[in-house]
Amino acid sequence: MHKRSRWLVLLCLLTLRTFAQVQPDWTTVKSEIDAIRIEHNLPSIGYSLAVADSVAVADAVGFANVDEAEDANADTPYMLASISKTYTATALLQLIEAGSLALDDPVNDHLPWELDNPRVDGETIRVSHIVTHTSGIRDADIYGSPGSGDLYFFGDSPISLHDIMTGYFVPGGQWYSDIANFRTKEPGEEYQYSNFASGLAGYLVESISGVELRDHSAANLFNPLGMLNTGWELADFTDTSKIAMPYYANGEPIGHFSYPDYPSGQLRTSPNDVGIYMAMLLGGGQPAGGVRVMQSETIDIGFDDVLVNHADQGVMWYTEYNYGERNACHGGSDFGVSTDLCLMLGSGLGSAVLVNSGSGQAFAAIYKVRDLLFDQGQLLLGNVPTPPSPTPPPPTASQNSGGGSPSPLLLLGLLVAVLSRCSRKSI
Repeated sequence: MHKRSRWLVLLCLLTLRTFAQVQPDWTTVKSEIDAIRIEHNLPSIGYSLAVADSVAVADAVGFANVDEAEDANADTPYMLASISKTYTATALLQLIEAGSLALDDPVNDHLPWELDNPRVDGETIRVSHIVTHTSGIRDADIYGSPGSGDLYFFGDSPISLHDIMTGYFVPGGQWYSDIANFRTKEPGEEYQYSNFASGLAGYLVESISGVELRDHSAANLFNPLGMLNTGWELADFTDTSKIAMPYYANGEPIGHFSYPDYPSGQLRTSPNDVGIYMAMLLGGGQPAGGVRVMQSETIDIGFDDVLVNHADQGVMWYTEYNYGERNACHGGSDFGVSTDLCLMLGSGLGSAVLVNSGSGQAFAAIYKVRDLLFDQGQLLLGNVPTPPSPTPPPPTASQNSGGGSPSPLLLLGLLVAVLSRCSRKSI
């Protein structure tokens, strides 16, 4: 090898070593995220990154409440919308681990009343069908909107989960309809996203455990892990003025609202607490410095395909191949709420991005922030960041996925790859 080539190799290797040891400049990252927020005209963005069993960063930019000039921060609770379903799934998985139920169990084995699809003869709806949106249950158009007088209420819902479930699924109930509430499909035959089926999953937790889901989650997840700014109902928070106010796309505040089938989307949590949640999942049921709330094998059940004929659908989680590896993700969208949570299962990275706006710009911003956070995670691991798949459209109720354009730090990572190729050429 020529002397000049040896020096070039040494320089490239030293450069690679330097990049591998780079710690993210979180102040710069925060500025980049705030620039994304301003570009897309959003009130605030909460974000967190988990690396294996630890929270690498949790923070927020912008205003939790614009009118009150209340800054958002790592402890600001945001409404999660449909990401809440993964927390309902966690409660179910804990009961599975305790031997209280199995995914293959008929739902009616655990209900105090009978669930029957009147449009299908002799069907057996199993827990596996409820958690994969293949039960044949459909969502009737009865929700309305905040303040409409239907099923959206300002403050906590005056209708209990028990009352909405029996009223929707039991013949003669206030919201019962054989046509509007059920499909002419056998259980497991067709995927049809359903909030009411997800509410039923939460009701199963209550029926089996004998306590409300909010209490089960507090006792078995939130409190043990020190998730101090997380709750299913507004009553779970001592100061609701600190909760991120949801906003319409035009910037008008909506107010804090709820609905009776709360396990499908009503959880509120902070960037720090969702970071702990991701660290628990990536840490095999135990975050660094915390207690174990699940076994790693139980978590795997949540991410694995539940039904052979519906690939990429776990227990509420959906899986996809992105960033060069398998991911488990869920998104959320509601009035004044846009959210995304995604776990890179191979690398052990988790990203959560929370926005208190229903703007059409929200998900474009969310995917940029997700990509930026995953870039930082890969650098922390000493890896070259992997570009995401092409940017998808904003998620609908039935599909949430992501990936956007490379961030400046991703380009920096690509420079490392070029230098690496350079060193190999010189040998």
